[in-house]
Amino acid sequence: MKNVIGYFKGVCEYIRRHGLRITFPSIYLALLTFSLVISLFYRFTPFLYICPNLLGQELCAPLGVYIALFVSYPGYLFVAYAIPGSADWRWEFSSVVVILISALFYFIVGLAVDKFKKGNKNYKIKLTTICIFVFIFSLFLILIFANKA
Repeated sequence: MKNVIGYFKGVCEYIRRHGLRITFPSIYLALLTFSLVISLFYRFTPFLYICPNLLGQELCAPLGVYIALFVSYPGYLFVAYAIPGSADWRWEFSSVVVILISALFYFIVGLAVDKFKKGNKNYKIKLTTICIFVFIFSLFLILIFANKA
């Protein structure tokens, strides 16, 4: 039990030392690595292969693919809708661009939260408001882009 508590103290010290500008991209890259490992093991464990019903279609894929898609969502949105002609790129190049843009997005979000925390004493209320606004705005964008497709 002492090892677990010591581990969490080390994680908290890392976050305090480096700030969220480094922690958010680190968590993103760790989740991408984790999703890759899960995707490699889906052949041996059938419960890692799921078939959800998405937008009226059954789409079967390893769970790791869904995790990678979820955490890389900012990069996919930017590449798909902000860069014209990105649909013609090779999948390798497109994947690298999506990962880099997502990591940059998480870095900028962490940097903004760090700056916000330093300047405000009651930052939790304002940060919660900003998170709710970003969620509603993202949902609005998803609905707009889903209707265009």
